Amino acid sequence: MRAPLIAVLVLLAGCGTRQPAPPAEPETVEAAACRMESRDNPERRRLMRQRFDANGPEIDAQIEAANLAAFRDCMRRRGAVQGGGVERVRR
Repeated sequence: MRAPLIAVLVLLAGCGTRQPAPPAEPETVEAAACRMESRDNPERRRLMRQRFDANGPEIDAQIEAANLAAFRDCMRRRGAVQGGGVERVRR
């Protein structure tokens, strides 16, 4: 009795009405150049040297923040985005 009920519930859960994600916009030339520049960021390299298994998640979060900051700085320098906005939540 339980197995058919569970099977029906699983099948119904798979038939959700989620909308597909809209297609992503192609990356601009400025964004591609800034993404490459952010990967060559000195702060990122410094953090990568400090990373090991025990502190991996903490350093990974710092690396992500450094990459994002370098990317945004580059985009502002190139005039692709305006300054200001809301600061990212720090954890």
